Amino acid sequence: MINFIQKIIYNNRTYICDGSEKNLDMFRIEEQTIEPESFTKYYSIKDYNIEALLNNYIYASHPKGLNNPFDCYSKLIDTSEITENEIDYIEKRLPIIIPRDYYLNQNHREEFIEILYELLFKNCGVISLTDSKNQNPSLWKNHTNNHKGFSVSFFGTSLKEIAMGPFKVDYVETLEKLKYESKYFNALILWLTCVKSKFWSNEEEWRFIYPCKDTMYIPKKHYGSEEEITKQNRKLYLPKNAIKEVTLGFYFFDSENMTKNNRNEIVVDLSKEKDSELKIKLLNYVYNNNIPLSISVLMTSEFKFHSSLLDYEFNNDTETFKFKEQTHNILLKS
Repeated sequence: MINFIQKIIYNNRTYICDGSEKNLDMFRIEEQTIEPESFTKYYSIKDYNIEALLNNYIYASHPKGLNNPFDCYSKLIDTSEITENEIDYIEKRLPIIIPRDYYLNQNHREEFIEILYELLFKNCGVISLTDSKNQNPSLWKNHTNNHKGFSVSFFGTSLKEIAMGPFKVDYVETLEKLKYESKYFNALILWLTCVKSKFWSNEEEWRFIYPCKDTMYIPKKHYGSEEEITKQNRKLYLPKNAIKEVTLGFYFFDSENMTKNNRNEIVVDLSKEKDSELKIKLLNYVYNNNIPLSISVLMTSEFKFHSSLLDYEFNNDTETFKFKEQTHNILLKS
């Protein structure tokens, strides 16, 4: 545990790591905007995403596991002027002996960055979310397999109980490298986590950082039983009732399996759905836990999507799902 304040000033923001604070308050950003009350994460229909929902956890990724290769980009750290003293600082935190002459050579600086990067994130994970009010359709397209998945909204108060944050991502016009200095070593975690190119600004992203005393999974480094153990360390278990709402994508259901009954409800035969087992697990969990459920609806007159709360019923025996909007009539998708 560090015992002094570290600061990075970048693009008129100050990223602070304060070792004098209690663990969950160690990171902070000066002049941060007002935070949302709830945050949303988007998911594709995959077994590991359904598992996370059913077991009430959120996965805190290593940066190498994020879908944007420029996210938390290691090469933003400039080690061109690294000194032997700086190498000593890193060496004390890694269980290896760093060959100084090798890494002091300009031709091997990028390899040194990767060692530094591994050290920074081996005991912490990144949780990527957006403001729950953000209805940008590109979020559904990019993160839910073209509107076929789902999203989960979490109460901010629940996330703050178990992770550091929230920290608003700063979308920068032109990314510039930051010269590495050991005096702000830990603050690099916060800075790398919260700086992205302006081209991603439509995501209105917020980040939480999850610290762990044990080594966490690093892609392409941990294999076999070690991979399973270290992946468990990246599972951040949520407090009870942390979920505010689950929303289904516009194409969550296959249109050929949807009919309308005489009560103006949409009836879905889940047994005929693609990924039917996963969808049944999701809907059964939401229904049995009384979680508010919405669906993404296309507002044709306004050329945008709208999240509409549902009245719904799930029958596990017949594998059917009935629903209707609380405020609008849902049209079958053509």
